[in-house]
Amino acid sequence: MAGLFDWKKQPAYQAYSSHSVRPDGLPPYEVDENGFYKVAPGELYCRAYDKENAICPNDRKQWQPSNLRHHLKTTHKYTLLDLPPGKANVVDAKKIDRKLFRNLLLID
Repeated sequence: MAGLFDWKKQPAYQAYSSHSVRPDGLPPYEVDENGFYKVAPGELYCRAYDKENAICPNDRKQWQPSNLRHHLKTTHKYTLLDLPPGKANVVDAKKIDRKLFRNLLLID
């Protein structure tokens, strides 16, 4: 269904964001055909992996998604896809995967 989607109110996001440290088993970021890393609105934990397939030692929750984006750009030198324009917690439903946080946490 098209329209606005408030991901902060979704149970999967609330479960995802309830941890003080990164949940185990999060996959690495997807990279698009241009080499830009895909970081969804609202992500709070670093999922960067190094060349030896070790996840970033910074496992603490970032209190703002912008803090995570800054960490990825400065620490890991990632080039990130731009976020969709609009309110920070409401995006066009066509521009975000509604199942993202459920999939990240492997919730059925």
